[in-house]
Amino acid sequence: VNIISKKPLTYAFQEWQASYSSYGNYKVTADINQPLNKSKTINFRFNGAHTEGDNYYDLEKLDNWTFVPTLSISLWKNRINWRLEAEKSRIHRINAAHSSMAGSWGETGIGEATLTPPDPNRNFGGMVGLHPASFPEMNIEGPGGFVDQRARIFTSDLSVKVTDWLTIRQVNNWMDDDQWRQFASETDHPRFTANTFRSKPGEDAFYIVNGSGIKDTRARGIEHVQARLRNDEQTHQTEVLLEFPTGPIEHRILGGYEYKGVEFSITVRDAADDNLYSYDMRTREYIGEVTQEFQEDRIQQFSDTENDAYYANWQMGFFDGRIKTLAGIRNDRGGIVDGEKNEVTNPSFGIVYQPNDAWSFFAGYSEAAKPSSVRERGNDPDSPLLPRETGVGKEVGLRFNFFDNKVIGNLMAFDLVKENIPSQLDTGIYVSTGEQEAKGVEFDIMVKPADDLQVIFNLSYIESEVISDETYPLLVGKPMHNTPEWQWNLAFNKSFLEGPLEGLKLVGGIKYVGGGRLQWDPLNGVFGENFILGNYTVVDLGAQYKWTRGKFDYQISLNAKNLFDEFYVISRLYGGAPMELVAAFKVRF
Repeated sequence: VNIISKKPLTYAFQEWQASYSSYGNYKVTADINQPLNKSKTINFRFNGAHTEGDNYYDLEKLDNWTFVPTLSISLWKNRINWRLEAEKSRIHRINAAHSSMAGSWGETGIGEATLTPPDPNRNFGGMVGLHPASFPEMNIEGPGGFVDQRARIFTSDLSVKVTDWLTIRQVNNWMDDDQWRQFASETDHPRFTANTFRSKPGEDAFYIVNGSGIKDTRARGIEHVQARLRNDEQTHQTEVLLEFPTGPIEHRILGGYEYKGVEFSITVRDAADDNLYSYDMRTREYIGEVTQEFQEDRIQQFSDTENDAYYANWQMGFFDGRIKTLAGIRNDRGGIVDGEKNEVTNPSFGIVYQPNDAWSFFAGYSEAAKPSSVRERGNDPDSPLLPRETGVGKEVGLRFNFFDNKVIGNLMAFDLVKENIPSQLDTGIYVSTGEQEAKGVEFDIMVKPADDLQVIFNLSYIESEVISDETYPLLVGKPMHNTPEWQWNLAFNKSFLEGPLEGLKLVGGIKYVGGGRLQWDPLNGVFGENFILGNYTVVDLGAQYKWTRGKFDYQISLNAKNLFDEFYVISRLYGGAPMELVAAFKVRF
């Protein structure tokens, strides 16, 4: 069941906020709440946001809108609660930064490389490693790509508390997501000779050279392609909750039925024959004419899937809740596929032991198999289905709470194994990728030494490995895709509650990601061209000041993201955000 963060409230207010960043990006948000009757049983809330301007990518411009009106109705002394919510959004990016910086890489061994991006070009943001397919998007003056995505979502959530021990809930959700994209795609063409990136026939060829002096020896031309992605989805969920005691045992039984239907399609317009052009890395200029003519539409991929599921969870509490047990089961039925029932059943179990208010201990086990839905050739209904994806998760840990909520923490060890994970080998071509395992430890703690100071620290260690993979045997024994071994965060907020600095609040944080993240991408070239993404540490710091005048509450804030301008790599194609200053003003009344 969906969890809504901004439900309508029983009192009226308005909150407006505007922010502006050092890269020319501004954002305006509105949050308006209003009861519609005297008894405040019918309430309305509106949330809206608009973002426009540049990004830290030199080539990207944004123009995004979101509107979310919500109506809540409470009847029969709050025993009937009905929420109706609609959302309409538009995401529009011009010259979208798919891969936007001429990065570099240095050989570290056969089939493996370490990214060493050159700092002078850092503001291009993304990375172009072995596949600089999006060079045209580097120049904001040129005819780069775009993304235009429009989504509509409607949700109805009705809850009826029939008796003190019986509650029935019905949730319905409809989504329509329509997305147009134009992007640059590499293609073979006679005017691009082998081992060079040639600008035009008859002109001198040149190599793309990285910071280590290694040449990219791939021939490539560039063309524009347009694609339309449509995703129509509906979900319907019915739940029944029973809460009752039998002697000293408290029972909480939740049972439900869920239906989900998804229709997904990709329609492609290939470029016309004379729509080819190239991009000169030396001058950052386009060469050749771009006619923007396209061929007729063709269906690249289409799928229509349905799944319904029954599930139940039974929680029992013993000895005044000191011991709690949980047993659950979920049965997913994907219908009849290729003449056979596409059905899986997943159990789950858990136990919590709380000897006193300061300590509690827990353990859990769950299975997560999915009905088969991916075919080897995504657009061919006669293509065989891939083996169903399966997973098994185990966890054990403890929680603690000391000194009246001044020290709260959690320590957990986990082991997660997945098999038959679908992977896209090429456009519309899928394979199963064997078995992968991730196990590790997570720790988090919140300390509040004073009413005006709070410190939060969390740490995770993950040891991941590809156990088996017949399709890509080079991966066996290596870490899972882009999974950091070590990651920790330290954050604080300090409020001044009295004196000349009353109303001031300082916030900050440090984030570390390390352990040699391995990035691999079978969709782009020969598998085994893996990249080791380096460690990085990012520091954020900010300040905000609040004051009140009459019925109006004001707040100004200034935040520095990536304060020391650390250069880091998120993935093979993208660098992380450089230092950015964001100023904001908020008023509430």
